[in-house]
Amino acid sequence: MLDLALSIEDLSTEIVKSLLRKIKPNSKTLGNKSSSLSIKNKIDILYDLEDFDKKTYNKLLRFLEIKTNLFIILSVVVFWI
Repeated sequence: MLDLALSIEDLSTEIVKSLLRKIKPNSKTLGNKSSSLSIKNKIDILYDLEDFDKKTYNKLLRFLEIKTNLFIILSVVVFWI
């Protein structure tokens, strides 16, 4: 699940970079730092550019919700161990 989430985030970042021109390697907006666009923002941009349809967009959003909930559960379990 984590590998898939990271792959989706990396891929969305690369697609947005290619659409917005060449962006420096340590980009503030497209990196993995707290100041960067979220994966949701990147998916929204790609949807607005019509890179995928509403069905795919909704599946990606649902996947992100599941991932977030899973990580919350895992962090609680790890906290109590």
